[in-house]
Amino acid sequence: PRMITGPVAGWHVENAPLSGSEPSFGATFLQAKTLACLVTMSVELFEDSAGLDAFLENAMAEALAAEIDRAAIVGTGTGGSPGGILIDPDVQTYDLQSAAFPTYGDIMSMSGLLDEENAPEGRTYLVNPKINTLIDLAVDGTGNYLYQIPVAAAKLKRLVTNQIPTGITAGGSSIN
Repeated sequence: PRMITGPVAGWHVENAPLSGSEPSFGATFLQAKTLACLVTMSVELFEDSAGLDAFLENAMAEALAAEIDRAAIVGTGTGGSPGGILIDPDVQTYDLQSAAFPTYGDIMSMSGLLDEENAPEGRTYLVNPKINTLIDLAVDGTGNYLYQIPVAAAKLKRLVTNQIPTGITAGGSSIN
């Protein structure tokens, strides 16, 4: 279930009738999808290569995981693939295109926007590995690395995936 409009609270005067509200609900529909990874080879190669089965299992698991990450983020919902979070109207986005490089200030701004929406705890943001490194290299006004993350930024869980592109140009700078 998904709540479209929530219940409304109201003050009650003793011995007066209560007034109620009528929340409205919608549904989030989930549709099963199948992701496959097929590898073909000769029986001879498979039987003659020591450890090939474990090697292939790992390679296939990596390929499946990368595609699940990609589809979960930017999937279009067409051709048998799922729709990603970027096409979900209920997912809050924050545009960093005007920032040369994301800073803890940008992350705290994201957190503030979510606070304004009364978003629940357990908030998460996604970054690619290069942006993750830039955030980790943040320094204070004297050039020393930050050893304590600002409280507003610490409220957000950072997840890193290589399925977010790195060739982004923003604020006149390019992150490659």
